[in-house]
Amino acid sequence: PPPLAGGRSVDPVQNYQLLTQEWGRDNETTPLVVSGSEVWDRHRCALCHVPFATGPTLAPDLSRRAVDRSVPAVQSILEHGRGRMPTFDMSPRELELLCAYLEWISSRRPELVALNNRLLQRQDFSWSRLPWFEYR
Repeated sequence: PPPLAGGRSVDPVQNYQLLTQEWGRDNETTPLVVSGSEVWDRHRCALCHVPFATGPTLAPDLSRRAVDRSVPAVQSILEHGRGRMPTFDMSPRELELLCAYLEWISSRRPELVALNNRLLQRQDFSWSRLPWFEYR
């Protein structure tokens, strides 16, 4: 089968921008989310935290349910770093906007994954759909 990454390749930073813009065309996006997206872009978070996958530096997918996106948790990580994650200096307002953006991505993850696959021209893949009797 063709690889999942087959299709359009997009820079991870542009990928998040594209997702946010495309979502906003058909759905309501709050100013808080748009501002949080700008903070995400300005600090280039997507260089490590790629959309809906583990990043090149093994950075986690921040849209997963197990990730704590609360302001105190994110602030602690940004102030002290974690693993390969460096420290970042953000204002309290930037931090609030960033957490709102991350929560927005997480709450709409299934729809955003489907939108991302369409934008990147990826095909959904399931091992159970492979015709094993025909595979050579």
